[in-house]
Amino acid sequence: MYQTGRTLRTIRLVCSLLWPSTNKNGSPLGSAVAFAIKIEPSGSGRGELGVFFPDTASFAAPFLLFRLKRLGYSDCRVISEDGGLRLFARR
Repeated sequence: MYQTGRTLRTIRLVCSLLWPSTNKNGSPLGSAVAFAIKIEPSGSGRGELGVFFPDTASFAAPFLLFRLKRLGYSDCRVISEDGGLRLFARR
């Protein structure tokens, strides 16, 4: 049962990365980062981002990188851990 829930959460995340929600004017309502539980503060103010996606399968990693590249981030990497995916990016 746990594996099914993890897979469904991951599919939901992937869908939100590929087709972000928009309002009537086409402006985005939110981003996939809204699914994250822990955002690591960088403190440097250089546009660095660190996010942990709990209970997320590793097949979501390329979709996370795709969305970040579209948003203008570079030096992006995703690390698969036991509890989920850890994402790092810099503008």
